[in-house]
Amino acid sequence: MKDEIWFHFEGIFLDPGDFHMMKCAMVVIRDVSEESGIDTSIAELYKGATHRAVLSVAHFNKSLRSIKLFYTALSIVINKQFIITLPTIMIDEMKRCMNQMSTDLTDIEENSNWYTLVLDYLAKHNWRDIFNMRIKNSCDKNFKFRFWTFVLFDLITRLKQWSLSILCLYVDTLWAHY
Repeated sequence: MKDEIWFHFEGIFLDPGDFHMMKCAMVVIRDVSEESGIDTSIAELYKGATHRAVLSVAHFNKSLRSIKLFYTALSIVINKQFIITLPTIMIDEMKRCMNQMSTDLTDIEENSNWYTLVLDYLAKHNWRDIFNMRIKNSCDKNFKFRFWTFVLFDLITRLKQWSLSILCLYVDTLWAHY
C-alpha cells in the first residue's frame, strides 16, 4: 500500500484464509521438528525437488500428507509405550473384547453393539485417565517425551482437527448444491 492512500483502508482487517493458516501451522510443525530425523524419513517418500517442496510446505497436499504420516507414526509409538506398561490382565481383557468384533461388516446392529461394548469397557476401566496419567508422568520424567507429545497433541492433532472441521464445512456446502 502506498503511504498516501492508507486512509482508504482504515478499519479494514485482513483475515488470512484457512489454506494460509494451515500452511503456517505446517511450517511451524516442520520448524519445530527440524533436525529430528523426520526429514530423513520424508526423503524416503519424496525425492529431489518434491522433497524440498514438502519440507518448505510449497506443495500443500503432499506436505499435509507427510504431516498425517508423522501423526500416525508418533501415535503408534506413544500408544505402544502406553500398552507395554499395562498389567497383563488389562491387555488380556482388551483382547477378549476385541475378539468379539463382528466379521460381517454389513451387520450394522452387531457392529454397533460391539462398538458400545468396547466403549463401555474402556470407560469402566478408566483407560483415558490411565493414559493421560501415564503421559503426564512420562512428560515429567523425560524431556524428549514431553517434546514429542507436545508436537503430537498440541501441534499436529490441532492441525488435523482444523483440517477435518474445514473439510466438514466444505462437504456440507457441496451437498447443499445437489
